Amino acid sequence: MSEMWLAPAFDPPYDPVQLARCGECELVCALGVTEQALGAAYDDEYYGSPEKKFLGAIEGILPSLVRRRVEKLMRHCSDGMAGTPRVLDIGCGRGQLLEAFKEMGAIVTGLERQEFPGRPGYIQISELGDSRFSGEAFDLIILWHALEHLPSMKLMLDEICDHLNEGGVVAIALPGFSSWQSRLFGRHWFHLDLPRHLLHVSNAQLIQALRQRGMDIIGVSHFDLLQNVFGFVQSALNVLLPRRANNFYRLLKSSGRSHALPLFGWMILAVPILPFAMIEYLLAGVAGRGATVQVFARKSMSSLS
Repeated sequence: MSEMWLAPAFDPPYDPVQLARCGECELVCALGVTEQALGAAYDDEYYGSPEKKFLGAIEGILPSLVRRRVEKLMRHCSDGMAGTPRVLDIGCGRGQLLEAFKEMGAIVTGLERQEFPGRPGYIQISELGDSRFSGEAFDLIILWHALEHLPSMKLMLDEICDHLNEGGVVAIALPGFSSWQSRLFGRHWFHLDLPRHLLHVSNAQLIQALRQRGMDIIGVSHFDLLQNVFGFVQSALNVLLPRRANNFYRLLKSSGRSHALPLFGWMILAVPILPFAMIEYLLAGVAGRGATVQVFARKSMSSLS
C-alpha cells in the first residue's frame, strides 16, 4: 500500500476506518473491516421498512425519480434488447427500480447481501458468483451505488461480463473519488459512507476497467441532483459539526414529533450552504468531476473473442 489515512465511520460513535491506496492498481480500499462490523452497518434502519425509508415528503418524490432513472436506463440499452428484457439489479435495496421494470414487463432479479423486513420474492440473498446463476444471462445489469460496497471491483466486473448477453448493458453509478467534493471535504465527505463503502474508485479507473473487458462505453453522466447537492450540504455540515456528522441525513429518515425541531434546526443551517452546493453541482458536472458518476457500457462482439 502506497498511502494510508484514517476517516470516521458514517454513524456514531464514528470509529476511525483506515483507508489505503494500492500501489499497483491505485484503488483506494477500506482496510480491516470485519463481517461483524458490516453486519451491524446494514441494519434495519439502513434498509428502512418495505413502505418507506425517508420522511413522507421525500418518499413522495422517489417514484418520479425512479421512473426517470428507468427511462434513462432504457434509452441506453434499448438498442441491444430484443423481446422481453431480463434485468438484474445488484444491491437493489427495497427493489423500487425493479418494480418499475416489472411493470414494463421485464423479467427481474435482485441481489442483496442480507435479509431485511418485507423482502420481495424476486430479491435473492446471494452473490452473482453463486452456482444458482450458472448459465444465467441478462440484458441489463445494474449496480446503482452498489459497486463501492463490494470487496473487489475486478471480480465483480469479470462476473458481470460472464452473465451479460451479447449487446447487453451494464449501468454503474457510484461516488466519484476523483470528484471536486471528495477533494474539498476529504475525510468529512458524505459519500465516503464508511465502513459500508469498501472501494473508492475514480471515474477513469472504472472506465478503464470496463474497456479492458471489451466493453464499449456508451454514456457517462456526472449529474445527479439529489445525490450531488445533498452530498455537498451534508459534507459541509460535517466539517462545521464533526461530532454530529451525518445527523441531518439520519433525521431525514426519522419520524415523530421529537425529531421535528432538530430537523428544522438542521434545515436552517443547510439553507445558506445550498447556493454553493448548486453552483458546485453545475460546474463539477460540466467539468466531469461530479460527486457521483454514472457509466453505461455495452458488451460488444469483441468482448466475446
